[in-house]
Amino acid sequence: MCYMMIVTNDKKVNAKIKDLVNTYFINVFLLPDSTSYDDAIRVTNNYFPEIILLDITLKDANPFDLQKKLQTIRPNCRFITIDHEENFSHIKQSVQLGSLDYLTFPFNEQETLESIHRAIISLNQISLLGKSTKDRVSTNNDMTYSMIDYIHTNYQNQLTLDKLADYLHLNKYYVSNLFKKETGMTFNNYLTDYRIEQAKVLLKESTDLLADISHQVGYSDPAYFSRIFKKKTNMSPISYRQLYYGDTRPIVSMMN
Repeated sequence: MCYMMIVTNDKKVNAKIKDLVNTYFINVFLLPDSTSYDDAIRVTNNYFPEIILLDITLKDANPFDLQKKLQTIRPNCRFITIDHEENFSHIKQSVQLGSLDYLTFPFNEQETLESIHRAIISLNQISLLGKSTKDRVSTNNDMTYSMIDYIHTNYQNQLTLDKLADYLHLNKYYVSNLFKKETGMTFNNYLTDYRIEQAKVLLKESTDLLADISHQVGYSDPAYFSRIFKKKTNMSPISYRQLYYGDTRPIVSMMN
């Protein structure tokens, strides 16, 4: 179960997020609403939010100062930034503070669902995107957790569905169908999302070369890794690192 807090004083934003979460994620528990700086601090102190959706149009405080404060209280919390129009300066500050995603309202529903999904798997939890309440019992079986644990342990290697099936001593078609049924996405999509989230951490927290990061997250070809990263995040790994550190970081240090 993931605990999520929504920080916004916009009733439409709040309602839309709740609708998406309640419709598509049975393993997300929504904490009490936060409509101000003080609310957000209080809820974060009293509960244990693991994912925070922060509306940076909040009027009573500097939202990025609020994010820094919340990060000191819950250092391992994942943040998704919400804006009402795309703003490069806001994107840059969000990335520098470690936000997983930057969304604009009105939301693109699919992008929002994928953003929440990525936040969940970055916590090393199973994302039950698209599962209905009647499936709750089946999703809590040992087989599902064994599959997820195997991916999280071996994503750095040349991991394939065949290798997962061999590990489980099961037919790969059965494993493929079971994985999709229980997690709401294919094995390859889940593996890719998890690798990209780990790459983001390395880009932000290390000075490793791009080629080294590529290998560390399971891609032998850095050019292919860069294409996948850009497809998932809409920016290259180099651009992502530059946004996080600012424009002064030498590009040559990121490349082969």
